Amino acid sequence: MHRARFVLLLAAILGCDSSRSNEMPGSIKGSLNSIEGLLEDMSRTMNAPGYRGASEIRSDIDNIETYLLYYDKSAAGTPFAKDGAEIRQKASALRELANSRAPVDKQRQALKDLQATIEGIKARL
Repeated sequence: MHRARFVLLLAAILGCDSSRSNEMPGSIKGSLNSIEGLLEDMSRTMNAPGYRGASEIRSDIDNIETYLLYYDKSAAGTPFAKDGAEIRQKASALRELANSRAPVDKQRQALKDLQATIEGIKARL
């Protein structure tokens, strides 16, 4: 009897809503949300007066690539599978601009392009 109450209490606390699994980093939506958060952090960094380039955004781009692995796995076999390559290409272009110390305006534009791509994919979900 106590075990049944415990299970019901645990289910109520954690929730039984299956839509919550869509928010996990291992899902398409969850990985896009995680990438979007990283892009917002990068935007704040890149718009700061003392922004110096690649050293300040390298870990964010590395994390984007990690979330892309989750995205690729969860999007496999869906219409969203091809979008991973586009995200990866734009993140790589941003990394190259930062590493080459390209003008900050070009780096910011590359970031905006990547953000627009993520927003476009999320709008189709």
